[in-house]
Amino acid sequence: MGRPFIFLSLAICFFALNSDAQTIPSASQQPKWVFPMYFEEGAGKKDTVYLGYDTAATYYAVGIDTVFGEKWIITDTINFYAYTETGFFGPDSILLVDIQPNLNTAFGVSFKNGILPVKIWWDNNLFYSDSLPYADQFPEPRAQGLLDYNTPMWTPGCSYQFSILLGDTCYQCLCYRTDTVEFVDQFSNPNTPIGYIVFWIEPWTGINVGIANNEAKEPYRIFPNPVLQNKITIEFESEFLSEAHMYDILGRKVKISINYSRNRMEINTSNLSAGIYTLTINSGKSIFTEKIVIVN
Repeated sequence: MGRPFIFLSLAICFFALNSDAQTIPSASQQPKWVFPMYFEEGAGKKDTVYLGYDTAATYYAVGIDTVFGEKWIITDTINFYAYTETGFFGPDSILLVDIQPNLNTAFGVSFKNGILPVKIWWDNNLFYSDSLPYADQFPEPRAQGLLDYNTPMWTPGCSYQFSILLGDTCYQCLCYRTDTVEFVDQFSNPNTPIGYIVFWIEPWTGINVGIANNEAKEPYRIFPNPVLQNKITIEFESEFLSEAHMYDILGRKVKISINYSRNRMEINTSNLSAGIYTLTINSGKSIFTEKIVIVN
């Protein structure tokens, strides 16, 4: 009876060591951490985007990492495409791979030639990977994903105003998904094009911060978030003096243009690059902080 036990033990160890083994087919060198996201649109067409992390990678604005499989693809009008960037060789050129030198940034994914509903799935084991630059929190995962989306995309129990937490361990969430999510048209219109999603990863907390802020009933409403058309609107429950500032992921204050009205503030973000920012609102009595994603 000893041999079957040894075989079973080895099989379990092999699975544990390979549960986060994901590769990019087009890469000559695999990045440290790879997170594929799989998509199937309403007509049954499928595509895959590869997101990831490696300290040797460069930001898209600097150049693409061909060694990690980043390369420009020319699209057509027939096939379904999920992609991370577009436009280097014209509007028909896209990137299917996005490897970042750190994880303090958002991964934006857009779609072409696809209609709702769209199903998205991923390997939840990747949030446990020891390749992530986060502390080991065993038996909890090292990381959790956050997913934002725009209307008219809709999924039951969630609101586009708040992030969906991705993971299998969530203690204070109203909206989370373990390994798959499906978006439909909120208004049941046929042949609706898929919008976009924004994904980022952070150390595991088991808490969806956006939902927690909503439950605290802050005296304002911020929309849209993610920001797509260069403008953030903040509406206050009542008229009160306020000021706002924005900071990039390095904590540097960025320049913004603000228009005030009686109980509304409009922030122009046209001069800001895509990414994650921190917005602070000072009411004179309290200071509130919100995470803002810009995908201009």
